[in-house]
Amino acid sequence: MLAAQPNEGHRLLAELEAQKGAGFFLATQNVDGLHARAGSGTHGGALVELHGNLLSARDEKTGETFPLPAPAQLQTPPVSPNGNRMRPNIVWFGEYLPAEALDAAQQAFAGAEVALIVGTSGVVYPAAGLALEAVQGGATVIEINPDETELTPLLTFSLREKAGQGLRLLLEGEYELGG
Repeated sequence: MLAAQPNEGHRLLAELEAQKGAGFFLATQNVDGLHARAGSGTHGGALVELHGNLLSARDEKTGETFPLPAPAQLQTPPVSPNGNRMRPNIVWFGEYLPAEALDAAQQAFAGAEVALIVGTSGVVYPAAGLALEAVQGGATVIEINPDETELTPLLTFSLREKAGQGLRLLLEGEYELGG
């Protein structure tokens, strides 16, 4: 995972945040940290990793999170500064999303004017429900995905493109958003 690099989609979302500043909110289901490495969350906008981040671990007793050392220095299983065993700081199937992260995302999507739904299957809830909150709030909701999803017929527009290509076309004004 550490060898992976942000792709064009990650970089374009960070550029969009740089343009929009404090009004920009990025909620991701990814646990790889690539949005942050591309610069999201550093230009005045917000970055919320709904499913956590594999670059940190959580104390199993206190719930506190700590960054993990580089792989060469990592002792397994990791132990927190409190002396407790730690687990990956991610949400596993059957677990609840962190309430603070989900609340922030729900508020942002419910109050959004425009929401981009990029590269998601649209079937993992409650994250998939954020698009519907934006629709119910009156937002223009644009899906960018090479495949149709269960969300597609409910959204304002849908671009059948991969994330980087669709974002580039949209942000450069090369894609006409028809009805």
